[in-house]
Amino acid sequence: MAYLALALRLTVGGVCLAALLGKLRGRQAWREFRSTLREVGVPDRMKSAVAVVLVAAEASVFALAPWPYTGAVGALIAVGLFVALTAGVANAVRRGSVATCRCFGVRGTRLGITHITRNAVLIVVALAAVTTTTMATTDAWQAAGIAVAVVGAAFAAAIVVFWEDLAAVLVGRTVS
Repeated sequence: MAYLALALRLTVGGVCLAALLGKLRGRQAWREFRSTLREVGVPDRMKSAVAVVLVAAEASVFALAPWPYTGAVGALIAVGLFVALTAGVANAVRRGSVATCRCFGVRGTRLGITHITRNAVLIVVALAAVTTTTMATTDAWQAAGIAVAVVGAAFAAAIVVFWEDLAAVLVGRTVS
């Protein structure tokens, strides 16, 4: 169970790292991310504060989630983060917003069910990370188990990061 917990925590941490880097890769990326916040219903006067809190949460998840003794806290922060993001996306979709996802970089598609589904999956993964971490014992780590967990987490995180592209392929449309 310790290796599953590690893989789940690394997945959540990897997704948060990719999101963090996507938002902080330059001034333009930061501006685009902040403008998306307006589209999901954050008032202009709160955009900067909300942006900083979201980035701080992503950084905290990345820093805390991989480690056995802080992993449950990191994963729990991830649950809260993903719930908040899902609520924002759902609000934007409900309002008919034309906002695009700015989670992982320059490319983005209009917020929709694809993003709500991705975020729901992330909530489940983060909850599973909390649960398995609190249940796992970390007495006897072996290099092979750690390697499998790392590779599995990298693969799972890549699926999340490229979720929009994969969804586009599955439904036969192009991603702009």
